[in-house]
Amino acid sequence: MGYIKRNLLPDEEVEYSTNLHWIIFVGPLFILAIAAVFNGISDNAQDQDTKSTFAILNLILLFGSLISGLSAIVAYFTSEFGVTNQRVLIKVGLIRRDTFELLLNKVESFQVNQSILGRILGYGTIIISGTGGGKNTFHNIDDPLFLKNHVQQSAKEYEQRFSPNHPPALGKNKTVTSVADELHKLSNLMEQGILTEDEFEEQKRKLLEH
Repeated sequence: MGYIKRNLLPDEEVEYSTNLHWIIFVGPLFILAIAAVFNGISDNAQDQDTKSTFAILNLILLFGSLISGLSAIVAYFTSEFGVTNQRVLIKVGLIRRDTFELLLNKVESFQVNQSILGRILGYGTIIISGTGGGKNTFHNIDDPLFLKNHVQQSAKEYEQRFSPNHPPALGKNKTVTSVADELHKLSNLMEQGILTEDEFEEQKRKLLEH
Protein backbone atom coordinates (compact mmCIF):
# COMPACT_ATOMS: atom_id res chain seq x y z
CA MET A 1 0.00 0.00 0.00
CA GLY A 2 1.40 3.39 -1.00
CA TYR A 3 1.81 6.58 1.01
CA ILE A 4 -1.36 8.19 -0.33
CA LYS A 5 -3.65 5.27 0.49
CA ARG A 6 -2.10 4.91 3.96
CA ASN A 7 -2.82 8.54 4.79
CA LEU A 8 -6.41 8.93 3.62
CA LEU A 9 -8.83 10.78 5.91
CA PRO A 10 -12.30 9.47 6.79
CA ASP A 11 -14.54 9.49 3.68
CA GLU A 12 -11.53 10.41 1.51
CA GLU A 13 -11.09 8.56 -1.79
CA VAL A 14 -8.27 8.57 -4.34
CA GLU A 15 -9.42 10.10 -7.62
CA TYR A 16 -6.15 9.73 -9.57
CA SER A 17 -2.48 8.99 -8.93
CA THR A 18 0.64 8.90 -11.08
CA ASN A 19 4.39 8.52 -10.82
CA LEU A 20 7.61 9.83 -12.28
CA HIS A 21 8.15 9.30 -16.00
CA TRP A 22 10.66 6.75 -17.30
CA ILE A 23 12.68 9.66 -18.74
CA ILE A 24 14.56 9.76 -15.42
CA PHE A 25 16.41 6.58 -16.50
CA VAL A 26 17.78 8.14 -19.70
CA GLY A 27 20.66 9.92 -17.93
CA PRO A 28 22.10 6.80 -16.26
CA LEU A 29 21.70 4.80 -19.50
CA PHE A 30 23.48 7.54 -21.48
CA ILE A 31 26.43 7.46 -19.06
CA LEU A 32 26.49 3.67 -19.35
CA ALA A 33 26.61 3.95 -23.16
CA ILE A 34 29.59 6.31 -23.00
CA ALA A 35 31.31 3.92 -20.60
CA ALA A 36 30.81 1.13 -23.15
CA VAL A 37 32.41 3.29 -25.86
CA PHE A 38 35.40 4.06 -23.64
CA ASN A 39 35.72 0.37 -22.82
CA GLY A 40 35.87 -0.43 -26.54
CA ILE A 41 38.52 2.22 -27.10
CA SER A 42 40.55 0.83 -24.21
CA ASP A 43 40.34 -2.72 -25.55
CA ASN A 44 41.45 -1.71 -29.06
CA ALA A 45 44.07 0.89 -28.16
CA GLN A 46 47.64 0.02 -29.12
CA ASP A 47 49.27 2.59 -26.86
CA GLN A 48 49.43 1.48 -23.22
CA ASP A 49 48.87 5.01 -21.86
CA THR A 50 45.76 5.42 -23.98
CA LYS A 51 44.51 2.00 -22.92
CA SER A 52 45.02 2.84 -19.22
CA THR A 53 43.42 6.28 -19.52
CA PHE A 54 40.24 5.02 -21.17
CA ALA A 55 40.08 2.04 -18.82
CA ILE A 56 40.09 4.43 -15.83
CA LEU A 57 37.48 6.67 -17.48
CA ASN A 58 35.37 3.59 -18.14
CA LEU A 59 35.43 2.61 -14.46
CA ILE A 60 34.55 6.14 -13.36
CA LEU A 61 31.59 6.28 -15.74
CA LEU A 62 30.40 2.81 -14.73
CA PHE A 63 30.41 3.89 -11.10
CA GLY A 64 28.57 7.11 -11.97
CA SER A 65 26.01 5.18 -14.00
CA LEU A 66 25.45 2.76 -11.11
CA ILE A 67 24.93 5.53 -8.54
CA SER A 68 22.64 7.63 -10.75
CA GLY A 69 20.74 4.51 -11.85
CA LEU A 70 20.09 3.39 -8.28
CA SER A 71 18.99 6.93 -7.39
CA ALA A 72 16.55 6.96 -10.33
CA ILE A 73 15.14 3.55 -9.36
CA VAL A 74 14.56 4.65 -5.75
CA ALA A 75 12.94 7.90 -6.91
CA TYR A 76 10.69 6.08 -9.38
CA PHE A 77 9.36 3.55 -6.88
CA THR A 78 9.04 5.87 -3.88
CA SER A 79 7.45 8.95 -5.44
CA GLU A 80 3.67 9.41 -5.58
CA PHE A 81 1.58 12.21 -7.05
CA GLY A 82 -2.15 12.05 -6.47
CA VAL A 83 -5.43 13.83 -5.92
CA THR A 84 -8.30 12.69 -3.71
CA ASN A 85 -11.78 14.11 -3.29
CA GLN A 86 -10.33 16.37 -0.57
CA ARG A 87 -6.62 16.98 -1.11
CA VAL A 88 -3.61 17.01 -3.40
CA LEU A 89 -0.99 14.65 -1.94
CA ILE A 90 2.62 14.21 -3.05
CA LYS A 91 5.42 12.14 -1.57
CA VAL A 92 8.99 12.09 -2.90
CA GLY A 93 11.96 10.10 -1.63
CA LEU A 94 12.67 7.19 0.70
CA ILE A 95 15.36 8.00 3.28
CA ARG A 96 15.05 11.74 2.80
CA ARG A 97 11.30 11.97 2.35
CA ASP A 98 9.47 15.14 1.33
CA THR A 99 5.69 15.29 1.51
CA PHE A 100 3.24 17.87 0.22
CA GLU A 101 -0.44 18.05 1.12
CA LEU A 102 -2.90 20.76 0.13
CA LEU A 103 -6.67 20.96 0.52
CA LEU A 104 -8.42 21.33 -2.81
CA ASN A 105 -9.99 24.65 -1.79
CA LYS A 106 -6.48 25.99 -1.09
CA VAL A 107 -5.16 25.28 -4.59
CA GLU A 108 -4.73 28.69 -6.19
CA SER A 109 -3.11 27.52 -9.43
CA PHE A 110 -1.81 24.33 -11.01
CA GLN A 111 0.64 24.90 -13.86
CA VAL A 112 2.16 22.38 -16.26
CA ASN A 113 5.39 23.11 -18.16
CA GLN A 114 6.42 20.77 -20.99
CA SER A 115 9.27 20.94 -23.46
CA ILE A 116 8.80 19.71 -27.03
CA LEU A 117 10.29 16.35 -26.03
CA GLY A 118 8.09 16.32 -22.93
CA ARG A 119 4.97 16.80 -25.04
CA ILE A 120 6.02 13.98 -27.37
CA LEU A 121 6.90 11.53 -24.60
CA GLY A 122 4.25 12.63 -22.12
CA TYR A 123 6.14 14.11 -19.18
CA GLY A 124 6.58 17.56 -17.67
CA THR A 125 6.94 19.79 -14.65
CA ILE A 126 4.06 20.75 -12.36
CA ILE A 127 3.99 23.93 -10.30
CA ILE A 128 1.38 24.08 -7.52
CA SER A 129 0.54 27.37 -5.80
CA GLY A 130 -1.46 27.54 -2.59
CA THR A 131 -3.53 30.44 -1.31
CA GLY A 132 -0.73 31.29 1.13
CA GLY A 133 1.50 32.31 -1.78
CA GLY A 134 3.97 29.40 -1.72
CA LYS A 135 4.94 27.48 -4.85
CA ASN A 136 6.01 23.84 -5.08
CA THR A 137 7.70 22.48 -8.20
CA PHE A 138 8.00 18.82 -9.20
CA HIS A 139 9.83 17.61 -12.31
CA ASN A 140 9.51 14.68 -14.73
CA ILE A 141 5.90 13.80 -13.88
CA ASP A 142 4.19 11.19 -16.03
CA ASP A 143 1.20 12.63 -17.95
CA PRO A 144 1.02 15.90 -15.95
CA LEU A 145 -1.91 17.29 -17.94
CA PHE A 146 -4.07 14.34 -16.92
CA LEU A 147 -3.15 14.99 -13.29
CA LYS A 148 -4.00 18.68 -13.73
CA ASN A 149 -7.41 17.83 -15.18
CA HIS A 150 -8.21 15.59 -12.22
CA VAL A 151 -7.13 18.26 -9.74
CA GLN A 152 -9.34 20.86 -11.42
CA GLN A 153 -12.33 18.51 -11.57
CA SER A 154 -11.91 17.38 -7.96
CA ALA A 155 -11.50 20.98 -6.80
CA LYS A 156 -14.72 21.92 -8.59
CA GLU A 157 -16.61 19.06 -6.97
CA TYR A 158 -15.10 19.89 -3.57
CA GLU A 159 -16.25 23.50 -3.89
CA GLN A 160 -19.76 22.39 -4.82
CA ARG A 161 -19.95 20.05 -1.82
CA PHE A 162 -18.93 22.71 0.68
CA SER A 163 -20.37 25.80 -0.98
CA PRO A 164 -22.72 27.79 1.31
CA ASN A 165 -25.27 27.74 -1.52
CA HIS A 166 -25.42 23.96 -1.66
CA PRO A 167 -26.45 21.50 1.04
CA PRO A 168 -23.75 18.94 1.90
CA ALA A 169 -23.73 16.19 -0.72
CA LEU A 170 -24.30 12.57 0.22
CA GLY A 171 -21.29 10.27 0.00
CA LYS A 172 -20.88 8.15 -3.13
CA ASN A 173 -21.31 4.89 -1.29
CA LYS A 174 -24.10 5.97 1.05
CA THR A 175 -27.81 5.96 0.33
CA VAL A 176 -28.81 7.28 3.74
CA THR A 177 -26.82 9.80 5.74
CA SER A 178 -27.53 10.64 9.33
CA VAL A 179 -28.96 14.12 9.77
CA ALA A 180 -26.97 14.41 12.97
CA ASP A 181 -23.73 13.71 11.07
CA GLU A 182 -24.55 16.35 8.49
CA LEU A 183 -25.38 18.89 11.20
CA HIS A 184 -22.04 18.10 12.82
CA LYS A 185 -20.26 18.75 9.52
CA LEU A 186 -22.06 22.06 9.14
CA SER A 187 -21.07 23.00 12.67
CA ASN A 188 -17.43 22.25 11.90
CA LEU A 189 -17.60 24.39 8.76
CA MET A 190 -18.95 27.28 10.79
CA GLU A 191 -16.19 26.87 13.39
CA GLN A 192 -13.58 26.91 10.61
CA GLY A 193 -15.01 30.16 9.26
CA ILE A 194 -16.17 28.61 5.99
CA LEU A 195 -19.82 29.27 6.89
CA THR A 196 -21.23 32.28 8.73
CA GLU A 197 -23.79 31.77 11.47
CA ASP A 198 -26.61 32.86 9.14
CA GLU A 199 -25.39 30.48 6.41
CA PHE A 200 -25.21 27.70 8.98
CA GLU A 201 -28.82 28.29 10.02
CA GLU A 202 -29.95 28.39 6.39
CA GLN A 203 -28.18 25.11 5.56
CA LYS A 204 -29.55 23.50 8.71
CA ARG A 205 -33.06 24.54 7.73
CA LYS A 206 -32.64 23.08 4.23
CA LEU A 207 -31.23 19.87 5.68
CA LEU A 208 -34.07 19.40 8.13
CA GLU A 209 -36.63 20.09 5.38
CA HIS A 210 -34.99 17.58 3.00
